[in-house]
Amino acid sequence: MRPLRPRGKPAVPGAYAAALKAGFEATSTQVQQMHQAIADQAFATLQHVPVVAAPARWVQRVHDLVSTVVHTTVRQTGAAALTLAGHAEQRLTDPTRQPGAREQALRSALNGVAGDALQAAGNPLAVRMALYPEGVVPAERVCLFIHGLACDEHSWTVARAESAGDSYPAMVEREFGATALFLRYNSGLSISDNARALAVLLTQWIDAAPGRAGDIVLLGHSMGGLIARAACEQALADGSPWLDRVRMLVCLGTPHRGAPLERAGHVLSSVLDASAITRPLSRLADARSRGIRDLRHGAVPSTVAVPMRLVAGLGDGLVRPGSAVDPALAGDVERVEIDGVGHMDLLNHPRVAAALRRWLRAAWV
Repeated sequence: MRPLRPRGKPAVPGAYAAALKAGFEATSTQVQQMHQAIADQAFATLQHVPVVAAPARWVQRVHDLVSTVVHTTVRQTGAAALTLAGHAEQRLTDPTRQPGAREQALRSALNGVAGDALQAAGNPLAVRMALYPEGVVPAERVCLFIHGLACDEHSWTVARAESAGDSYPAMVEREFGATALFLRYNSGLSISDNARALAVLLTQWIDAAPGRAGDIVLLGHSMGGLIARAACEQALADGSPWLDRVRMLVCLGTPHRGAPLERAGHVLSSVLDASAITRPLSRLADARSRGIRDLRHGAVPSTVAVPMRLVAGLGDGLVRPGSAVDPALAGDVERVEIDGVGHMDLLNHPRVAAALRRWLRAAWV
């Protein structure tokens, strides 16, 4: 397998401090609102006691004034400190330096949690969708690897203790003579937005080298499988010619019927929103990215006649097997369930590799 050396974006002076500042200001505001809600309830109770009602109103006014001053001071002091940190970051950061794998992993994790907010704020840390390695042109056989939430393209090549032999990209290139292509995207954006962007990106990539594109296999892990499915639906609606080249869609641990953790998060947020005291906590919970919230619903109904291969890990604590293999899916669908395999282990496991090898042989040989 060729070394994966995407250039990525250069270091961005002040971007990390700006992201921390936005998070600090939002959190401190919700803390103030929760404090005020608790105090309002306590003082409201005292208003019903005749002897202390009048003094309580005076104490409440003093409390509210002091509370506002204290919280404002904390917020402004923290923001000022992070602004100074941003200036220091600007001076100490080499704008020509490209982020290494660890820093890119940090950026990808940050995008998974708050990528939509980063993009809305114009923060340069927001990941731009791109294909890697850069400059790869369409080939006779291409396998596009699409990572999951808060990950990046390097997740496909991380060695794990349970793995044996080649990584999936290396196996695809060595055994099938195919090109391993990787998608990097902002996993904090909505699944539909990323799907539309991927559909356009593949159209542009193929149009850049007319006559050279061959068969395509889409391989998505977790959220990546949902984006691949939605991109195919978008291509069908747009009449994009690349859809006719897709020979197979493989989904590893993809929550086709939704992810239970995000459903639990939605329920918790609704419960917290029922009380004025806990409502600020609900707002903090709702600050999770749109991409995360989309995992509650899973995939849209499939109308694309693309052969699908689904893999579930029976040790997966994030996506239940019933969601990963989605028994309601019809058409050319094959399902594999593997005992004792966790969510991230699906990225590099010999039994998954064996199934993938069998499927690719049927599609390409």
